[in-house]
Amino acid sequence: MSEHLTLFSIIQTLAMGAALVGLFVLVLGPLALRLRLVDRPGGRKHHTGNIPLIGGPALALMLLTLPLFSGIPNPGWLIMGGMVLVITGIADDRWQLSASFKLLVQLLAAAIAVIGGGAVVTNFGLFFGEDITGSYVTGMVFSVIALTGMINAFNMIDGIDGLAASLATFTLTCLMVLVVYLNGQATPFFIHVSLALIGGLCAFLVFNLGFIPRRKIFLGDSGSMLIGLMVGVLLIKASEGALDHGQRPFPTAMVLWITAVPVMDTVSLIFRRLARGVSPFSPDRTHFHHLIMQAGATPRQTLGIILLVACAMAGAGWGITSLFGSTLSIILWAAIFLSYLVVSIMVGRKLRKTASASKLSA
Repeated sequence: MSEHLTLFSIIQTLAMGAALVGLFVLVLGPLALRLRLVDRPGGRKHHTGNIPLIGGPALALMLLTLPLFSGIPNPGWLIMGGMVLVITGIADDRWQLSASFKLLVQLLAAAIAVIGGGAVVTNFGLFFGEDITGSYVTGMVFSVIALTGMINAFNMIDGIDGLAASLATFTLTCLMVLVVYLNGQATPFFIHVSLALIGGLCAFLVFNLGFIPRRKIFLGDSGSMLIGLMVGVLLIKASEGALDHGQRPFPTAMVLWITAVPVMDTVSLIFRRLARGVSPFSPDRTHFHHLIMQAGATPRQTLGIILLVACAMAGAGWGITSLFGSTLSIILWAAIFLSYLVVSIMVGRKLRKTASASKLSA
């Protein structure tokens, strides 16, 4: 059963998500301070004061209570996978879990969403413009790996205020607009979860970017991993055409274009770290946003620049996919990614040489 969107229903669901997240932030803030679930300044962290890490719990509670207000069935398996990530993220924010343990939990959460929630990729027609359906088991394995990658992409790019949440909001907005453009409608589950997440993320950004004095919060690992899972599941549902019987699926190539910034940044970062012989999860300052700030931009300017890049990538991707099809679209995306990888390697080497020279001269 599909549901046609109206302006009133869009505003209503956005407001619902925003109001619930805002309420849970206000309730959880004092509790987080008492439980010391905060991000303290020091080391690579340059913020002022102890900032509550409650973005993830607030978003999770919004998703848990959403069925009470929207009338959609409770997506139990999907919520279960999300809660596994949120609980693990809270523990990591509080006690610093090992990267290997976190990866195992991410794989578990992705498997729950895939096996229980039906977020399975079975359509591998990326390069030929036709449907090439693999086995269901192959699709499940691929889906678990893809969701784990998306979880890590948003987790690893969460390095400056507003970045992960803004990119997730942008991706979900592109997804909603294109799905409705292609079909004029979508299932109630897809509509309410997507719009409520967009509204909830916007509410989080109001607090995170400091628009409310003395109420600043961070996503924490729990939040960045949760939005990575939710974005990944909604992308799979849309690209598989599983929104409803007979609907046109979201173009698979566009999944790459509307997630280009977090995906390219994370994959290139892993390549660079492995090439240097270090763990892909080891912290450093070679993310896309770090390179922009080292060029002289402020964090807020960096956020704006990255969002403009995301918009340009999505716009270019839609134009290329619409005019020339998936094959050329995927090839050009890969060419851009390889170009960014080469440039980032060169810039990273130059920065390390500069840092080494500075230490020797000190």
